[in-house]
Amino acid sequence: MLAVCQHGLLRMAVSRPVLVEARRNVTEKMGLEKLRSLHELLAVTPLEIASVPSGAAFDSCVQIVGERMRMYSQPPCIAGPCSC
Repeated sequence: MLAVCQHGLLRMAVSRPVLVEARRNVTEKMGLEKLRSLHELLAVTPLEIASVPSGAAFDSCVQIVGERMRMYSQPPCIAGPCSC
């Protein structure tokens, strides 16, 4: 899918919580080298950052996705190596 977006055939929309979760999964399961690869791939892929809903809409999403969404609703470190 990322390759299709890189060629301009589709435009991808992704939310910050999804990027945070992807970062966490790659780091925990694959290591820092693969995380660097993910950062490089995201840097060359046109992405639309979708906003996270707020208020009642956010609470509605939490009911579907789960409480985990709350911890990923803060701005993530997606532009490069994180110092968090």
